Amino acid sequence: MNMIDIHEIELIFKFSDDNEAPAKVALDFGLFQIRGFVIRKTKFEENKNKFYVSPPSIRTGKGWIKIFFADNKNWWGKLENKILSEFDELNDDKLLKDLTQ
Repeated sequence: MNMIDIHEIELIFKFSDDNEAPAKVALDFGLFQIRGFVIRKTKFEENKNKFYVSPPSIRTGKGWIKIFFADNKNWWGKLENKILSEFDELNDDKLLKDLTQ
């Protein structure tokens, strides 16, 4: 099975003022995008990361259905790390910019 190279995926961030979900992310593969990933604040203080990535999902009458699923947990972990690393960088830049204005 061929894997998509994590380094070839461009991430597009849209920041919000919501402390619980400070950003939405789209994965840009060049020919298409997958939108709807949400960076959420974790409720578990023992986690080393303050945030986690929630894949796109839709609400039904009985709950939520994930519309993106990565079967390979190792690949998903690498993608999540890439998203959170870029989020940390951009969020730090955004906070610094907000302070200097």
